[in-house]
Amino acid sequence: MIFTGLLYVVTGLGDEIIGRSGFKIQGGIYIGKIQPYYWGQTLYLKPISPVIESPPPNCARRNLLRLTGDETSNEFTNKFNLLLHSWLNDREVILGGTGGCTAEGDELIKVVVPK
Repeated sequence: MIFTGLLYVVTGLGDEIIGRSGFKIQGGIYIGKIQPYYWGQTLYLKPISPVIESPPPNCARRNLLRLTGDETSNEFTNKFNLLLHSWLNDREVILGGTGGCTAEGDELIKVVVPK
């Protein structure tokens, strides 16, 4: 199965995401509707109707996801805009995890691709 996004290519049977730059992500892969919301100053991503193509890492203890990166960067803002646009327009996205988690057990997401 191959999905092509603006910046990334998803390959295999959901076992990995490889960016065109060659960056490889080994975390969970989620395809579906994702609800972005802020709790305090922290952005959380809540899978609403995901199809989990690849299981999350063992460190993931909660059903919440978090974007990696600095919230003031253009990259973070662009990813948030894609997520918010998809949520408001009832569209699905493809998310790829890093294989890492926060101290609370939320999987860290590096790749956001509109579907």
